[in-house]
Formats: sequence, C-alpha cells, structure tokens
Amino acid sequence: MISEPATIIASAAYLPPNRVKNSHFESYLDTSDSWIYERTGIKERRWADMGVKASDMGVFAATEVLKKANMEPKDLDLILVATMTPDQPLPSTAALIQSKLAGCKAPAMDISAACSGYLYGLSVAKAFIEAGMYKNILLVGCEKMSQVLDPNDRSTIILFGDGAGASVITSGGKGLRIDNIILGLDGNLANSLYIPQGGSMKMFGQEVFKTAIQRGVEVIEKLLEKEKLLIENIRYVIFHQANMRIIQNIQKRFQIPEEKIPTTIEYTANTSAASIPILLESISHEQNQRYMSVAFGAGFTYAGAIFTSL
Repeated sequence: MISEPATIIASAAYLPPNRVKNSHFESYLDTSDSWIYERTGIKERRWADMGVKASDMGVFAATEVLKKANMEPKDLDLILVATMTPDQPLPSTAALIQSKLAGCKAPAMDISAACSGYLYGLSVAKAFIEAGMYKNILLVGCEKMSQVLDPNDRSTIILFGDGAGASVITSGGKGLRIDNIILGLDGNLANSLYIPQGGSMKMFGQEVFKTAIQRGVEVIEKLLEKEKLLIENIRYVIFHQANMRIIQNIQKRFQIPEEKIPTTIEYTANTSAASIPILLESISHEQNQRYMSVAFGAGFTYAGAIFTSL
C-alpha cells in the first residue's frame, strides 16, 4: 500500500561565523576580488574553525530544522546524510549525527554523490516514504570543504565554502511535495574532479564547467517532459550553487527570468551537498506553485527534482 506523497515540510541552514572574503587570497595568490567575482559570482565564503567537523555543522542544521518541523529527535524514523567530506572513514557521519541528537534511535547512513548528494538523498527519502517503510526522515547535507582544498591551488581554493543544510521529509503534510526526481551519472568523467586518498581536491575546470552546463540542460528538459510542463510554469529554479556562470549559461538556454533563480553563492560559495538545502531555507513557499531543483557534481553526478508547493 502506497502512503501519502513524500513532502519536505521544513528546511534549515547553518553557516560557520568565519567569513573569508575574496581579498583574503590577494596576498598570496595571483588573483583579485574582481577576478574571482566576475568568473564565479562569489564574494565570500564561510570556513569552519579547525576543530569543527562536518557532523557538528550537520547537527546545528538538524536541530534547527526539527524545531521548525515541531519534532523531537525521537520522532525520526531514518537519518540520511549527504557529504563528500566525512569526519572520518568509519563510522559514518550519519551515525555521528544520530549520536549527537539526544533520544534519537533512528537508523542512519551516508550518501556520497558529491554536489548532487542532497537530491540523491531526497530520492532515497521519497522511495522509503512512498513505499510505506518510514514516515519521518531527516536529510542533512553537510560539508567541510576547506579540509580537502590545497590553499595554493587557485582553481579550487576560491570556489568552496563550509556549511550545512537539513530538511525533514514526511508522509504528506504542508510544504514541498516531491513530484519527480531524476538521477544521472557519467562515470567516464570520474577524473574531472576528484580527491585522491589522503590528498587535496583536483579539478579540470573547463571539463567540469562544460559538463555541468550540458547535464543541467539535459535534466531540465527531461523534468519538463516527464511532468508535461513548460519552463514558464516553474516558479523557482533552485540550482546547486557551484558557479554563477554555469547557472547563467543554463538560464540563457531556457530564457529563465532572473527573479526565478534565487541564489546564495555570493556569500556561501560552493557548499557541495549543503547548497540546495541552504538555499531552500531562504525561499518562500507560494501555494500551488511548481519548483524545480538541479544539481551536478563529481562522479560525474547530476540530478533534478520537481516539487509542488502546498
């Protein structure tokens, strides 16, 4: 028996207090505030202190979203954590977050899909809920990107920030009903963006840039076709906050008005799996409107979702 549709009833975000402006890099890298902003849309990013881990930021976001959802940790049936910067190899970051939520006994697991991790996690939550297996699921995207970056690599150090976002997904309820999700992966491009064992992130920027645009366009076209919608029917397009030039290229392809594309990238930079839930917190829910979300990341993963605001 199928339960009620899976619905995001609340989202919350956490950003570390330490703001790192573009001017920080001017003293030791061949770059400038204007150079970074013109190419990425980023003015600053948040970096967590040395002792703060991805799970710590995840707990901050999780605690806030449970308050918004009027729930206690004991009400959760499952915890899903999307991260590419786990605290440690074992146990999972999800297990660590569960241990820090007093009274929570829910099973928990990590999902590793890089910047597409939140939407990958959302697909798992939707499947579990609509199969009738679980009713209340916490989905956390948390990243400490600063721990996997080479400070002297201009191609990566300027792009990423730390942070966490969390959503509560339930069977039915008011919020964003999850109507359709598309997941994709092109493993042949695995070496375009990767972190070697014990090393720092390596990225082939032009290949990532080109592929993100191609896959973003593909996802939007497939979602519109599946839902029999026009882009004009979409109230907001919620992009993974990777690079403003990627977003603008896709925007131009579909002639999406700027007011339909909310962003946080100017002050968060790319927070990987945390970027979509961080953005969701700031978006107003307008009843009976259709929303779309699009993500792309290392792997090469890509994903998209269509929601109805109830």
